[in-house]
Amino acid sequence: MGQRVSLGFKVGTSDIQGARDYQEDSYAVCDPNGSNAAFEDIDSLSAAVADGVGGEAAGNIASQTVVTVFSKAIQSRPDNEPWPNVLHNSLVLANEAVRDASRQHPSLHGMASTLVAVLIDSNKLWWVSVGDSHLYLLRKGLMTKLNADHSIGAMLNREVEAGNITPEEATQNPRRNILLSCIMGETLNEVDLSQRSIILERDDRLVLATDGLNTLAMDTVVQISQQHTDAQNFAQALTDTVEAHQKAGQDNTQVVVVDLFEKQGHVAPSLPGGWRLYLALLLLIAILATWFFADQIPSISGLSAITQ
Repeated sequence: MGQRVSLGFKVGTSDIQGARDYQEDSYAVCDPNGSNAAFEDIDSLSAAVADGVGGEAAGNIASQTVVTVFSKAIQSRPDNEPWPNVLHNSLVLANEAVRDASRQHPSLHGMASTLVAVLIDSNKLWWVSVGDSHLYLLRKGLMTKLNADHSIGAMLNREVEAGNITPEEATQNPRRNILLSCIMGETLNEVDLSQRSIILERDDRLVLATDGLNTLAMDTVVQISQQHTDAQNFAQALTDTVEAHQKAGQDNTQVVVVDLFEKQGHVAPSLPGGWRLYLALLLLIAILATWFFADQIPSISGLSAITQ
């Protein structure tokens, strides 16, 4: 007999400007169904993080445009549209919004943004990402990167894993921060779109972050997570630790943490076995009800009503 727990969400957010002149990271978290209810009380959640490029106001405008348009598109989706389609269409609209803003305001020409976004529906997770922002899953002390990284840095890291270059060569390459794909109103070179959902579990923890979090090793993030069970405290601890490193040229860092917890008194049937159990129970109740009410009907002409 399969069971699927109903999961709720606890959200934490934090950001730092680092050593940059401007804060160009943005985020948005909302109910895909448009309610203003507390995150702990809803059954679906959308979260998006974006890292803007463009300097001065342009980078901030790019990232704000992306997360705002993307989130509104999620909420205004057609009924019964598959979630991968919704994510793709919302990304397209965000890309078009950046294009339109660049055309209308010459000072914004060339602005761009990354995006990493998740859609959680009950206990199922989908995501879409462009650029080098991150989506991590923390589960039972292990940390897994879920999305692809569209940057030269990611290519260099794969070369290290293949033994073709040294870690020092990868980290010191001056081109490692160049993006291979980003949202700037043009054709998207690479998009990571999950076609199948991942089943989330109670006590899972998701981290969406811009590449400023790269200052911390994954083992460090896991250690900080184990020290902070509260989503907001964990998010704050991550950016505090990044800042404490005092890294030269530290990038903006935006973090969104989503913790999954089991809602009390909400256990839903899981396919394929759960619905069969419910049908069997309903059938049994119907049979018992028939017998009960039949016994209450007075006899007619000396014969039981149910025998006529």
